[in-house]
Amino acid sequence: MPHNLCYEFGPYHLNLNRRVLTFAGETISLTPKATEILVLLVTNAGQLVEKDELLKQVWPDTFVEESNVSQNIFILRRALGDERAGPRYIETVARRGYRFIGSVKAVGADECKADDVPVAEVSWSPQSRADTPMQKRVWKRLLKSRSGVAIRRAPARFY
Repeated sequence: MPHNLCYEFGPYHLNLNRRVLTFAGETISLTPKATEILVLLVTNAGQLVEKDELLKQVWPDTFVEESNVSQNIFILRRALGDERAGPRYIETVARRGYRFIGSVKAVGADECKADDVPVAEVSWSPQSRADTPMQKRVWKRLLKSRSGVAIRRAPARFY
């Protein structure tokens, strides 16, 4: 798996080398296991990733219950503003696993978005796309910023 890539899906950017998910230049804090699950799902976008495969890849040589996968998927959905009932990114395949259904674009690491994204580079507007809690918070911060640059805050922890 090449680690010099970034993946873009919707307004999100996933840097595989740094293992960082960003939204409009703001880092979204994820647990290490949730990040590994996201990497596995995004790199296999459109394909079913079985629960057993997730357990083997994310928790090698460790016995964990399936509920750990479910909890981390919940964390990912919350971070992405996704819902189980009407998924835009992570689809649950009952009793089998999960599938990343968002449109994914692979880009080279040199083309990855920087951490500080000026408003002019943001491709969506608050009126048209601020439909998730994370998007609303980012836009509120951008609109309050006098410099027009997303102000990075200390990341929140998801437990």
